Amino acid sequence: MENKTLPVKIEFVPKTYDIDFAGVVSNIVYVRWLEDLRYLWLEKYFPLQNQMEKGFAPAVASTDIKYKIPIKMFSKVKGVMWVQSISRIKYTLCAEIYSDDKIAATAVQIGCFVGLEDLKPIRIPPELMDLYMEFSI
Repeated sequence: MENKTLPVKIEFVPKTYDIDFAGVVSNIVYVRWLEDLRYLWLEKYFPLQNQMEKGFAPAVASTDIKYKIPIKMFSKVKGVMWVQSISRIKYTLCAEIYSDDKIAATAVQIGCFVGLEDLKPIRIPPELMDLYMEFSI
């Protein structure tokens, strides 16, 4: 995870209900795994509870997944997520999902933070911007 800003890593275990009719992990499972990674990222670097107490929360604006190789039932799966960039209003998270140490998928998520009262985007909170600047140098 060298050269990745604010990274997290997690292992996944494909379950029988994750497997589709072709005998591989269903595409929708990757989205769930990305959410697990994003939640872990938030908990490690910018806890959700603290955000909500301050009146805002993260939102995903888009998710783009590129599937490289299929993942099967007993594959050893891990995911890595990190911050690619943060601007005034949005942030970009990148992820890689590995199956038996080969890249099975890559993903990019664009996110922002929204006020809980009106659900409109707000500026990136200064605490997160400061953390990003500290670790991206």
